[in-house]
This record gives sequence, C-alpha cells and structure tokens, in this order.
Amino acid sequence: MEEYLLIVKVMAKKVLVLWHGGCAPENLQPVLIQLKEEWSSQEAEVSLEHVERLTMACYPESTFDVVLCGVVPPVSFIHSNELLEEIARVMKPSGILTIKEPVVLNVSLPPLRSRDKLISALKFSGFINVQESSPLILADQTVLHILGESIVNITRQEISIATIQAKTPSYETGASTVLSFGSRISTQQQSISSSSNVAQIWSLSANDTMDDDLDLMDSDTLLLEEDLVRPNPESLKSSCGLNSGKRKACKNCSCGLAEQLTDDSSSQPIRTVTSSCGNCYLGDAFRCASCPYLGMPAFKSGEQIKLTDRQLNVDQ
Repeated sequence: MEEYLLIVKVMAKKVLVLWHGGCAPENLQPVLIQLKEEWSSQEAEVSLEHVERLTMACYPESTFDVVLCGVVPPVSFIHSNELLEEIARVMKPSGILTIKEPVVLNVSLPPLRSRDKLISALKFSGFINVQESSPLILADQTVLHILGESIVNITRQEISIATIQAKTPSYETGASTVLSFGSRISTQQQSISSSSNVAQIWSLSANDTMDDDLDLMDSDTLLLEEDLVRPNPESLKSSCGLNSGKRKACKNCSCGLAEQLTDDSSSQPIRTVTSSCGNCYLGDAFRCASCPYLGMPAFKSGEQIKLTDRQLNVDQ
C-alpha cells in the first residue's frame, strides 16, 4: 500500500478516496484504516466515494485537498475524461491528485491507453505538474482476469500499472482578474510625452524653412494664365444630340440637357375642352353620347378637369 501513501506528508484537511465496482470489500477497510492513521495528526477528514456516484454526490467546488483514485486494489478502472474534470472541480487550489490506472505498452488495446495519453488527459482536464510518481509495474493476474473479460488475447507483458501525481492550479475554478493594460499604456504615453527628444522631432520653426538646401515650389506657378480666365457658360454645355435629328439626354446626364428637355415638354399648351350643353358636370344621365366626360363621376361646376388624348378622341 505504500504506492498511494506517497503524499501523506502534505497538509490536508479533507481527503477523498475513490473506489470502483471491481474492488473487493475486504480491501477497502485496510486502506481507510491506514489513511486515517497517517492523517490522524492533522485531524484530516477521509471520505470514501464510488467513482460512479461522484457526480451524483454534488460536492461543492474546492472541497478536497487530496484525492486518491485507483489506489484500492485491484487496479483495473479506466478513468474517463468526464470523471477527471469532476475530480478537478471538487479539488481545492494547489490540491494533489494521485491516480493509478492500467496502461498498455507499445500496443493498442482499447479502452486501455498508454501512459502518455493518460498524462495528456489529466492536463486537458485542468491539472498541472503532471508527472509519474513511481516506475511502471506489471499487472498481476487479478487485474488481467478483470480486464480479460472485455479485452481478448491480453498478456501480462502488455499491461502495466502507472502511478501519476498531479496538482490543481493555485486559483479557484472560474476565477478572474482585471488586466491593467490601460494603466500601462497611459504610463508609456506619459513617459513619451515627457521626453524632450520626441518633442523636438515634431517641432518645426520658421527658421527651418530658410535653409538653402530646402527646395520649395512657388504656388503661383501651379496655375497658368488660361486657368485664371472665367469660362463662358455656353461653352460648358454638352453637345449631346446636336448631330442627330432629335436631342436625347444621356442616362446619367450632368450637363443640364435632361432638365431642359423636361422644361420644353412641360411648356406645351394643354388642350382644353368646352362643354356645348353645360350639363357635363351633372353626371352621365345629363351627358350627350359624344361627351368626353362620359363615364366619369360628377363634379362641381367650374372645376377644371384634365382629360387625356385618348378621352378626347370620340369612339368610332
């Protein structure tokens, strides 16, 4: 039992021991007795929990200082990633985990995994300082018998027992802190603004432009004499449609031709209609057969009614 008691010198108030269904009842009591004796001087509380009921127990976060997994013989349980994450959740900051699990050597025998994959699973679950606390030992016949029920053609030379020790980070799960990037930037800006060298880089005095080596362009030479002459408005008009029979504005006309054509069309005289009987405004019952208002509703006398060219033509 000395392999799982490598951490008894750690100060701990709460210790959790996880066991699985393959553990014999007669193996549980000696483990608990030895653990309580080792931690009796610290008055530590040792709890025993089945791995499949750990989630159902609903332990609060940061409850245990030390967790021991797979230390109760026989060592034949494969710890899932979900179980490892739950163990990390219930452990206090800087807590210590000791886990024992059968691993394979240079072969592939699912669901068994290699030692390196077990270490990777612990790291992905949130543990740090993951390392092997004792050398690999070959699995005994009891472990081979239990594993042989689910794995075919298994041999003793292919299975070993790995003992891994890991720690949880020194902060609580879900802890947060404020990053002081803003104060650092403001401090840097103050140091830059107070630097005389930086201030001199961006300063420019009138004497700096009196240098003979400085070639400046005269602004008066940028424009020619013809550029200063005011253009004739007639010359600015576009020649759209001058050579064709009918003037037509472009799609995106910007010369004013489109507005000019619109004004010309609106200036055409509007044909008016004069009633010969004077009863057109009363309605169809008082209108002639050739009345251009036929079919229209009655209107007030003297009200101006505009008719289209189609309505002005008498039906044949």
